Amino acid sequence: MGALYYRVGAPPSTKSHPLVPGGALGSLVPASRPRRIRAAVPAVSDRLRGAQEAFVVAEVAGTADMEAFLEELKGVTLEANRLRRGVLSKLVATAGGYQATLYLEALSRFVLSMHDPEVLRRFDQCHPLPGS
Repeated sequence: MGALYYRVGAPPSTKSHPLVPGGALGSLVPASRPRRIRAAVPAVSDRLRGAQEAFVVAEVAGTADMEAFLEELKGVTLEANRLRRGVLSKLVATAGGYQATLYLEALSRFVLSMHDPEVLRRFDQCHPLPGS
């Protein structure tokens, strides 16, 4: 059963388990991509923070434009999504076939569960871990 984790053609003596550095998942993302993502995250965070601050200031002044704020949040979400879409595509391509199907099904179930009132109620009752 353990042989299922090895890449086809890789001898069992080489550590090619997907979770081992140098394995299938270790080679999914070129070294420059994580650097680009890390460099882009502060800009996306600053954009979100700026939109929130502007909305709060406008709300206090009584001139808040909810439509414009939601449009900016949509733009931030799309930008953040573009940062990770390529990684997801490579993961599915590497997994291939049945494993990719199972992964996408589990991801879909997770996303859909976030609309379940019971899941949302339990999430709202969670407390942050100390030091976080």
